[in-house]
Amino acid sequence: MNQAKAQTSETAPVALFVYNRVDHAQATLEALRGNARASETDLYVFSDGPKTDADRAAVESVRALLENVDGFRSVTVNARPENIGLAQSIIGGVTEIVERHGRVIVIEDDLVTHPATLTYFNTMLDRFENHAGVFSISAYSHPANVMPVPADYDYDVYAIPRMQCWGWATWHNRWEKADFAVPDFDEFNSSASATAAYAHWIGADSLDTLRACMRGERDVWACRWVYTHFRHHAVCICPTQSLVDNTGLDGSGSNCGVRPEFKHTLDTLKMTDWRTPETAFVDPRIFDAFMAVMDPRRKRARASGAAQYGFDPAPRPSAAARAAYWARRPRQLLRRIRERAGFAGGVSLSQVEARHKALSAPPSAPLIRLGTDYGGWWLPQTGLSADDVVVSAGAGEDISFDVEVAKRFGCRIVVLDPTPRAIAHFEATKDAIATGAPAPINNAAAVFYEADSETLSRIAFRPWGLWRKNETLKFHAPANAGSVSHSAVNLQNTDDGFDAECVSLDELMRREDIDNISVLKMDIEGAEFAVLDRLVDSSLRPKILLVEFHPGDSDAERTGKAQTLATLGKLYDVGYRLVRYRGWDYVLEYQRETD
Repeated sequence: MNQAKAQTSETAPVALFVYNRVDHAQATLEALRGNARASETDLYVFSDGPKTDADRAAVESVRALLENVDGFRSVTVNARPENIGLAQSIIGGVTEIVERHGRVIVIEDDLVTHPATLTYFNTMLDRFENHAGVFSISAYSHPANVMPVPADYDYDVYAIPRMQCWGWATWHNRWEKADFAVPDFDEFNSSASATAAYAHWIGADSLDTLRACMRGERDVWACRWVYTHFRHHAVCICPTQSLVDNTGLDGSGSNCGVRPEFKHTLDTLKMTDWRTPETAFVDPRIFDAFMAVMDPRRKRARASGAAQYGFDPAPRPSAAARAAYWARRPRQLLRRIRERAGFAGGVSLSQVEARHKALSAPPSAPLIRLGTDYGGWWLPQTGLSADDVVVSAGAGEDISFDVEVAKRFGCRIVVLDPTPRAIAHFEATKDAIATGAPAPINNAAAVFYEADSETLSRIAFRPWGLWRKNETLKFHAPANAGSVSHSAVNLQNTDDGFDAECVSLDELMRREDIDNISVLKMDIEGAEFAVLDRLVDSSLRPKILLVEFHPGDSDAERTGKAQTLATLGKLYDVGYRLVRYRGWDYVLEYQRETD
């Protein structure tokens, strides 16, 4: 965690956009002038010309107000003789200032700021300047009664994929990535996967606004800047406590209407230091709460338990699936009774849990989940960058974890899986993304990868198995013919299969010119025990191990986890600590201290 404090570097200039609301403009200027760093700040005011003769007197009243502005290091007024519209006024004004100063704070004439707002903006511009995935800083957040932040959230700012325009800031090298003509809009709009991803991460309401804008029906700019965030997988940083109150929600604004629920009382906020995360990660709880506020359809879907993508309720299981479930149910209940009674090799469930706790320690940073419910994993939110290498053994037909790691951290990913269906899935995914076609995850009808070819270029797929040494092994087919998972240790005692080349971690690193592995993820159907035994005996220490253990048909292993716990104990002895586990999925972090 970083404690971001006020900096003493050159302050960012403020671009203020005004039109015909003199009372609102006066309140905005007075609040800005009351900011702690106002006297160090250059203020640029952009006053658009009147749309009609009926607006002329009001526009002139605002300009008369601007003649007497003081309290800033300098004040420059750009009074346009003709009306160019809000969108073009902001796009042109921001472009002018960022090209001159390299960064800018953008305020519109209906935003009242807290006295610490300029301090906050400058602090965050300094703090996240070198975080390439952060495209903007916002000083606004929804009221706590509308969008509560979890009580156990450890920071004073959060990241969100949807840029917030009620008081924001950016840098020149981010702003220049925007093309406000949106030349690729038709391609984007015709892609089912791209628009579904946009609706999920940004909001279906914003997608409607973007489409209306591109049809020429609305004079708006923010949706195109939001689209730039989306296209570059970027985020906006927001405070957990808003530093801005939007007074234009009284109905005088052109785009927002009357929204009293978003009213803020700023005089209760007292903050000059902000706790910031090491990386700009999106907390899924905050994201869900945020999207429920921004997109009415998301709110309704969330309340009704609809699916994450497309908001379609999960289909009712077939009659055959329901019959199979109830056929299994007595055996499941019997197993649970045996677990609790401790009938499996004399080891009770409580003893297993006690051993887990003995091997555990808090993670060095909060964990975030990347990928789908099926193929995703939890990772510490910090400590990875473009210099790191992730080895992901066992891909199947869901590489969502690998895609999300490549997007978020820019890591190099090496994926291993010799299974023919896994190979075909990766090639089909790569081809679909290259052509802009939908790329389904795990053959789903409405769940698609949210990536571009640049992201996929960071992922290398190798048709090899991971094993304790270099040799060719038979990969035995699963008992369920519909499953993609084959096992080199014949986990399910089947005869069918195929032969495939396997490599050790040492050989993999030699072939791929890897100096060190930062994250090792394994879902390799029972071969993980042999690979981890070899790892313990070597000097290689990946920072993070993500392991799905496979107990096979052993009742003792299923209930007592004897082999799994023994392997975890070996890892503990060489410095690994268990930081999360659920079922058979384990997250371990190398924390160096050994007993």
